[in-house]
Amino acid sequence: MASVMTHPTEHQVPISATQLLINNRWVPSVSGKTFATIDPSAGEAICRIAEADAADVDKTWIRRG
Repeated sequence: MASVMTHPTEHQVPISATQLLINNRWVPSVSGKTFATIDPSAGEAICRIAEADAADVDKTWIRRG
């Protein structure tokens, strides 16, 4: 038996995590840059996500001593 799935017209799950998780906190990227997350079935952007770079990686280091 074959079944046909249609593309949903709206997101079923709200998207809330679009920032970077650094040191257990959601933060924007230092540069403010973002990139689109693409729905492969439709080829359309779902949302924009924070784009990490070296400055964001540097924030992850916790100095001890």
